[in-house]
Amino acid sequence: NKIQLKRLKKLNDFCKNRKIGFLFELLVPPSGKQKNYDRKIRPKLTVKAIKEIRKFGIEPDIWKLEAMPNRKDWQKIIEAIKYKNKKAARIIVLGRAGTKKQVKNWLKIAYSFREIIGFAVGRTIFLQPLKNYRNRKITKKQATDRIAKEFSKFIEYWKSLRVKH
Repeated sequence: NKIQLKRLKKLNDFCKNRKIGFLFELLVPPSGKQKNYDRKIRPKLTVKAIKEIRKFGIEPDIWKLEAMPNRKDWQKIIEAIKYKNKKAARIIVLGRAGTKKQVKNWLKIAYSFREIIGFAVGRTIFLQPLKNYRNRKITKKQATDRIAKEFSKFIEYWKSLRVKH
């Protein structure tokens, strides 16, 4: 929407003028059945949204984007974020509350693109420990330790992909 784009443009320009990096998180919510949406609709809508944002003159240094289901969709995303100098911005992949298996698959696909520099996992690693803590099944320390352990596993997995490429 135009009001949000104007606000984003103002923030974009503020950051650029002060040489402050600008990270932008783009979420494209579902409007249909989730499985079909994730595979066919969301990738196209994400590219469309990026093009609309870019057309408005907004050029984040880092895009924080929901994981794409395959390499072909990532390639379209990367093409959409390339700047005039043909250099693409960087991308951080969101875990989208996927299962650990899903997130690992998304990371494996994403890692093959040099523009994708990292990941953000939240609910995938903290939801269950927090529920268990809330329900008094585990202590605060146990919840914290479990979250840290799971996050460390994802970091190690990401690092292990380096060896494979």
